[in-house]
Amino acid sequence: MTKSGQRCALEPGHSAIFEKQSGSLTERKDDVDCAVGWAQDRLTIKQAPLGDVCRYLSKWYGIEIEVADALKSSYSYTFTVRDESIDQILNIMNRINPMKYTYTHDHRIIISE
Repeated sequence: MTKSGQRCALEPGHSAIFEKQSGSLTERKDDVDCAVGWAQDRLTIKQAPLGDVCRYLSKWYGIEIEVADALKSSYSYTFTVRDESIDQILNIMNRINPMKYTYTHDHRIIISE
């Protein structure tokens, strides 16, 4: 419950997002396994498009990953990350669906066609 008394009843497969600045609480459909994986030292991705996969990997590894718009929904992946490096994950993803990825001088990863 927020300070204003707002409540959010969650359905299976949904998560709640609390916006600290506005004090609002919103419900959204989410990959709950992925959202709670950090507590179990694993990241589980199930049939997620490349754009979502890279958003999850960005959070998991603490690195910015930019994906070309044309690729964001092109491929989907299912896998679990435990202690693999980002290089290992990108190499596996590249073997499944060939893509170009480069590291920038400011430690970002750019994924393009």
